[in-house]
Amino acid sequence: MARPLKKPVCHPDQPYFCKGLCKPCYFANWYKKNQERVKAARKDYVANNYEKARDCQKNSIAKNPEAPRQQAKTWKIKNPIKARNSRYKAYGWSVERYDAVFAEQGGMCDICKQPGEGNLYPDHKHTNPPVPRGLLCSSCNLAIGMLKDNPAVCRSAADYLEKYNALAIR
Repeated sequence: MARPLKKPVCHPDQPYFCKGLCKPCYFANWYKKNQERVKAARKDYVANNYEKARDCQKNSIAKNPEAPRQQAKTWKIKNPIKARNSRYKAYGWSVERYDAVFAEQGGMCDICKQPGEGNLYPDHKHTNPPVPRGLLCSSCNLAIGMLKDNPAVCRSAADYLEKYNALAIR
C-alpha cells in the first residue's frame, strides 16, 4: 500500500518540502536563522570576485533598469522610519530633532513664517559634519542656497529690493 503524501503545515495547498514546510517557507526560515552567515558569505564573495560581481550587477540593471528604483521604493514603504532617518542624517538631523523643531516652529518656515507646503526642509550649515539650523519651505531653502548661505549677500539682496521698492512708490 502506498504511503499518503505529507502536506506542509504552513501551506497545505503547496507541495511538501522538508521539516513540515513548503519550499518557500523552509528557505525563508533557513535564511532567518542563517542571515549573518549569508551576509558574510556574500561580502566575502564580492571581495574575492569584485569584477565578476560588478559585471553581474551591471547586466542585471541593463536587463531591468527600473529594478533599483522599485527596490528603493519598496524598502522605503517597508521601513518608513529608517528611510526618514537616513534622509535627515545627511544634513546632521534626526527624526526626533526634526519633529521637535517642527513643533517649536509651529509647522511654519523659519524665514517667511508661512506653513510649509507639504514639507519643511531641514536647513544646515555646510560644514563637515553639517550643523542643523532650522526648517525652511522649499522657496526659502532654495533662495538661501542660491545666495550661497552668505549673510552679506542676503543683506545686499534685501537692500537692493528695498531700494527699488522705494523707487516704485514714488
